Amino acid sequence: MNLPWKDLGLFRFLVTGSDGVLLFVAGKPRPNKKLSLLEELPQVAYRSQVGKKDAIELYLLSRTLLPTLPDHTLASLCKYYHIPLAQKGKLEAVGFLFSCLLADVLEFNRDLLSLLSQLLPSPTGDLLSRLIPLAKQSTHSTIREEAKPEEAITSPLSLKDALSCNGPIAQGLASFEDRPGQQDMAQRVFNTVEKGATLAVEAGAGTGKTFAYLIPALLFLPGIFPPDPILR
Repeated sequence: MNLPWKDLGLFRFLVTGSDGVLLFVAGKPRPNKKLSLLEELPQVAYRSQVGKKDAIELYLLSRTLLPTLPDHTLASLCKYYHIPLAQKGKLEAVGFLFSCLLADVLEFNRDLLSLLSQLLPSPTGDLLSRLIPLAKQSTHSTIREEAKPEEAITSPLSLKDALSCNGPIAQGLASFEDRPGQQDMAQRVFNTVEKGATLAVEAGAGTGKTFAYLIPALLFLPGIFPPDPILR
């Protein structure tokens, strides 16, 4: 897969797991290549080991990028991307899965990618941040750059519009779905954060809980949106 590995600082990275460690160079496995004991390389894992948070976690990344998949097991993700898990070792499959997820990220618009990079913990969020210059330029951002001051967008979107099938998230995430339950939960979260109260929500599978609580919460984080916010 033709990805800008050097620009991402991932020309050489290690896939780690219970099966051991496997070196990838330019997106290809190099099982027989010796590693220098002094060389510190980025690490990728399907799930981070307990107490160890220095690896890019594909389980977390896949749940963020593919929220509508019924599950995010390694087997299901490999099936989704047509990676023959049975024919490859687990570490090799994880490396190829990483490439597929990166390719999908590059199809996101920069505004959405910027939001996601601030939601995810390091080093996964750091990776998304490095991808922003290489991702698509959103229509919204282009309008901002070309518009005259008097033509600047001043009519903010509602939270409902933001999570609708025509909203900015849906435009940057092809798998996004319009879900009334998600909008209801998001509005409750927004109202709770705005009032400084406490909320407990029980929502079933398929509600879209991740965006339902993260998008409203983002609205209250400083420095994420331009001076005239696109969401309210």
